[in-house]
Amino acid sequence: MRTFRSKLIELGVRESGALFAAPNPASDDPRTELSAFLRGDVQSSGEVARHLLTGIEWVKDGRAEEWEFGGNGFTVYFTKDGVDLIPHAYYEEVEEDRLPIEHYTLDELRDALEDWLDLMAEVYPDAAAGREAVLAEMLVEQLDGQRYERSRRRREGRVARDGPPTPVDRKTVERLLAAHRLWTETRPRQGQVADFDGMLLRDLDFSGTNLEEAGFQNARLERCRFVGSDLSYALFGGAVAVDCDFSRAV
Repeated sequence: MRTFRSKLIELGVRESGALFAAPNPASDDPRTELSAFLRGDVQSSGEVARHLLTGIEWVKDGRAEEWEFGGNGFTVYFTKDGVDLIPHAYYEEVEEDRLPIEHYTLDELRDALEDWLDLMAEVYPDAAAGREAVLAEMLVEQLDGQRYERSRRRREGRVARDGPPTPVDRKTVERLLAAHRLWTETRPRQGQVADFDGMLLRDLDFSGTNLEEAGFQNARLERCRFVGSDLSYALFGGAVAVDCDFSRAV
């Protein structure tokens, strides 16, 4: 049986050719679930390992603010602050605030997955193949779903503003758009999502502007142009649009 150890785990190949992972017996780190995650969820799938590495890469460089992976035994939450491993076995038995969550840094999980891939490459040479396009597509779909979920939470969390829409001047609109542009173009994100909720917007041209996830709830829009604008997941609940042009908007 061949083995090697990293800081947190011991990896190896049994005489039967099966891969195994266990907590590093020489480590005093109390976290033990990472090896169980490799054995039970990643198993001998190079595709799953590379899929997880892609998710780590996207979160680290800001292309995704968060990401979730559901495996056989664990749900894994990724954010820029690290990774939470939650065992499925406890979901029905323990209250949510008492779940035995183990936290790892993105680099700790990345190192473990790369070691696991190196080990698989010895036993299964095709496990070292390049990243599959289908996995990238799956990740994009998951991230898109998370954008929808984030939009839904914002929509439900908004408090309706009483009274008539509030008039705003062009400087205020330009300031909000500048902050929103910064939010859409920076990774990790800076600026903030444009919030036009409850505002009276008149004779404004938003044509060609990226307004993804912007808020227009309970706003009144008069003679505004959104020709070719990106309105992905923008919130228009309760808004009224009069003589506005949304042609070619997406």
